[in-house]
Amino acid sequence: ARIMAARGIHLVPTLKALAGIATPPGPGIPEDIIAKARGRRDDRDTTFRLALAEGVPIAMGTDAATPFNVHGRNAEELTIMVELGMTALAAIAAATSVAARATGRDDVGVIAAGRLADLVVWQGDPGRDVGLLQRPPLAVFFGGARVA
Repeated sequence: ARIMAARGIHLVPTLKALAGIATPPGPGIPEDIIAKARGRRDDRDTTFRLALAEGVPIAMGTDAATPFNVHGRNAEELTIMVELGMTALAAIAAATSVAARATGRDDVGVIAAGRLADLVVWQGDPGRDVGLLQRPPLAVFFGGARVA
């Protein structure tokens, strides 16, 4: 983790992928797979906390479409990040500005003049409760136009 932090190497932990299998176990998953996923989840949590403590840049990603990790539920990843010790604002940055840097994009990821931005608006303060990002938004703006 120290080398990753020193070199600015990003960690994209995909925390949700194991969560869907291990907590609570998805239907029809054999007991040995559940036990393995729970063991890996503990390793995952330890690794995430170590990376966070060492200052490794952490970006949000998903293995969407893996079992019990469906498209459209990305915000669950942020909730897990917060449960493991990241602040809500840092988790939001992991999904936006840090993810943009991890992919080499400097034209997205922050709200600023000259940057591209699609925006999603919620009622409340996600910096205090990142879980609200799992609720339906009030509005969605795409390409400068309100689409929802």
